[in-house]
Amino acid sequence: MNCENSTYRRTDSQFKLHVLWAPPEVRSGTYCRQSDIWSFGVVCLEVFLDGGTPRLTKPSQPSPGSDPQEEHWARLAQNERFPKPLTCPDEVYEIMKLCWQSDPQKRISFREIVKKLTRIRASQ
Repeated sequence: MNCENSTYRRTDSQFKLHVLWAPPEVRSGTYCRQSDIWSFGVVCLEVFLDGGTPRLTKPSQPSPGSDPQEEHWARLAQNERFPKPLTCPDEVYEIMKLCWQSDPQKRISFREIVKKLTRIRASQ
């Protein structure tokens, strides 16, 4: 996992994590600026879902006794991502997908997000 120089780790094993907001690297306790970019993409998704809970593309049938969080992590590891909400413009969804790159170094920067959103707004 490559993050900028702003990487930090959480060692508190009692820490509860909301899986839907969390990028894959957080599972190992590693956080960085790019982790926040993933979460920003989820917040955008929630806005276009009118505050609804994001769901991954394919319906999941958990196995008896399975851990839903572990299944979520496994689906992310298979590069499954959240589908585009009906009310979300294609250009905005493309930005959201850039937020959800598995490799933190390949995620869009906040600076680039602002540039892209500014261009989208100016074109309307």
